[in-house]
Amino acid sequence: MWNLDRRVAAVAALGATLALGITIAVADGPAPIRPGETPVAQAQELAALANRGARATWMVTFAFTRTAATGGQLHATFVSAHVMAADGRSIEIDEGLGSLVVSTATRSYSCTVVSGKRQCLVRPRAGGATRPGDVYGGAVIAGRYAISRAPAAFIAGIEARCFVLRLRTGNPIAGLGFSSEQCYSTDGVPLRSRVQSSGALDERAALTVRRVVGRDQLVAVLKPYGLARLARVQ
Repeated sequence: MWNLDRRVAAVAALGATLALGITIAVADGPAPIRPGETPVAQAQELAALANRGARATWMVTFAFTRTAATGGQLHATFVSAHVMAADGRSIEIDEGLGSLVVSTATRSYSCTVVSGKRQCLVRPRAGGATRPGDVYGGAVIAGRYAISRAPAAFIAGIEARCFVLRLRTGNPIAGLGFSSEQCYSTDGVPLRSRVQSSGALDERAALTVRRVVGRDQLVAVLKPYGLARLARVQ
């Protein structure tokens, strides 16, 4: 699920430079409800899309924007990838703002590069078999979030299915915030995310999408953090 729960921790320090208290809509408005469609059906569709992407190979370059309450903005480029290796195992990558999060079948790596010095924290991967879509489904079915279908969009030239989730009760879930829009292609590639937290709106929009990812592309992302050895492809 975008690695957003781990990414939130990696970029939390940036919040000190931005004012808090922003309120920005995450979509132009809900799309008309399809006849007979229920919130549970919408949650199941969103979960299925996310889980489909977790069984595929793709690499997406995103334009990232963080907007503060004062209107100040931070712009960056992120690279996210999910690659299935020949041995059936996968590697997940999320890189940007001088930090990298990598998840393999058994370990997770959280790395930073500051003043040319790189440092990685390595941990055993807990819940590695968890399907990313379960977060969406569980949040809606438990009544914690409301869901609605947003208008379809073309992002990076690809048709996307979009959904809006809004917190109804309890504390926000990392990666979903108080409200969010999540957009996926029909084969599960994440294309856009807008997440409203207590202090800022974080937006990602796909610029380029690769469905064939070679070792060279993975090494280019991993090598600056000393993790080129993790590059595995089909």
